[in-house]
Amino acid sequence: SAMSLFRLVEFVDSRVEKISCLTVGRISHFKDRDQVFIGTEDGNIVVIDVAPVKQQARPTSGNPAMMQDSVMLMHPVGMPVLQIAVGYFIADYNAVTIACLTPKMLIMYDVQKANSDTLLLQQMYSHNLVETAFKMVFLSVSESNMHLLIMGIGASMSIYDGEQCLLSRVLSTSLHPGPVAVCAATSSIIVGSSGTVRSVKYSQLAAHSVGGKKLNFDWSVAVGDVVVDIQIAQNDTQPTIMALCRKHLVALTSGGVIRFSFDLQCIGLALKCYAQGPTSYIMSVVSTNTGAVLVLKENILMWTSHTPITAQYFDLCDARFVSILLLVENKMQMVIGYLGTEPSLYRIPIAPNRSVDYAAKKAQMAEYEEQIRMFGGSGAGLESDTAKAVRKELTASLDAGEMDNPTRAVSKHSDVPSWTVRVTLPADLRDVQVD
Repeated sequence: SAMSLFRLVEFVDSRVEKISCLTVGRISHFKDRDQVFIGTEDGNIVVIDVAPVKQQARPTSGNPAMMQDSVMLMHPVGMPVLQIAVGYFIADYNAVTIACLTPKMLIMYDVQKANSDTLLLQQMYSHNLVETAFKMVFLSVSESNMHLLIMGIGASMSIYDGEQCLLSRVLSTSLHPGPVAVCAATSSIIVGSSGTVRSVKYSQLAAHSVGGKKLNFDWSVAVGDVVVDIQIAQNDTQPTIMALCRKHLVALTSGGVIRFSFDLQCIGLALKCYAQGPTSYIMSVVSTNTGAVLVLKENILMWTSHTPITAQYFDLCDARFVSILLLVENKMQMVIGYLGTEPSLYRIPIAPNRSVDYAAKKAQMAEYEEQIRMFGGSGAGLESDTAKAVRKELTASLDAGEMDNPTRAVSKHSDVPSWTVRVTLPADLRDVQVD
C-alpha cells in the first residue's frame, strides 16, 4: 500500500447532535464560498459558513487553525431529515432553493438573508410522499432548472419539478432500494441494488405506463457485492460511473462496460469523485471503516491518510479557494480540515558518498600488508623498532603476600610456597611474545 504521507489538519471541529446527512452548496447571498448543510435526526437544518480567518501560507503547530465556522442558520423541520439538496429546483425562479427530504414529505425552502451573518428559511412548496423516502438526487434540465428524483423504500421513483409531481414509477426488478445517480450525458438514471448496477433512460422511464409490462433496463452489470454509493465523474473524454461497494471500487462506462476495479481490502463507507482540471483521468477519495482515507487516480492508489476518526459521511469543499475535507464521525462530530503533510517528510535525505579514493585504498592495503609481514606467522627474526619499544614498556611486580600459604598449582609439591606475579602491558599492544 501507499505510504501515509498526509495527515488530517483540522480547521474546525464542530459538534452537531445526531447528524443524518451532509452536503455542500452555495446560496445566492454568499457566492464566493461554499456552505455546509447538515440535517439531523431530530429534525433540524444547520447551515455552517466556513471562511478563512486570515491568509496564512501554512499552519503551524502553535496556530493550526486557519478557518472559523459560524452557524448561519438552524431551522427546525419537525421530522427527521434524510437528505438535503441545494440548487435551482423551481422553474423561472432565479435563486437557489433548499430541498429537504423527510421520510414522508419533500419540502422546498427559499433562503433569505436576515443580516450579514445569518439566514432565514421560508417554505415555498411541500409534497406528501405516498411511499417512505429513501434517497434523493437531482436532474439538471438546464442551468437554472433542476428536477428532483426521489427513490422510495419499495424501489419506486418519483420526479418533482417545483410544485408538480411529473411522474412516479416502480422498478419491479429491484428487491430493495439502493444508491441512485443521474448521468446527464446519456440522460440515464443509474441504480445500484441487489449486487447489480442498472441503467434506464429517462425517456423510457417516462414512457413506461403504471401497471404495464415489465420495465426493461438499458444494461445491467453484476458487481458481486453490496453497492454503497454511486457517483458520476465527468472528464474530457466521457462520463464514468463510479460504484463503491463494500470491498471494492468499480468504474463503468456509460454503456455498462467495466473500465477498472480496485480492491479496498477493507469496508468502504463513503465516496467522493472529482475532476482535477482538464484531465482524462478520474480522482476518487474513499473513506473506510479503519479510519483510512484513500486517494486514487483511476485504479492507482496515490496516497493513504489515516485519520483519527472514522468518516461515515464526507465531502469536498472549496471555501475561498482553500480546498478542505469534511468528515462526520458517529453522527455527532463534524471535522473540517485538509490532508496536509508532515514537514519532516520534506527534508532531503543526505545521500552516501559512493566515490572511491583508489590512491587511499592502495596505501591502506600496503599498510595492512606491512603489518602482516611484521607480526604475522611466528615472528622469528623480526626485530623492529616498535617491538623494541613495546618490550621496554613491559613491567613485572612480585607480590609475596601469600608466601606462607602452599601453592595451588597442579602437579606441584604442596610444600612450595605461593607467589603472585603481576605483569603490566600497554593497552595498544597487539602481540605479546614471552621468552
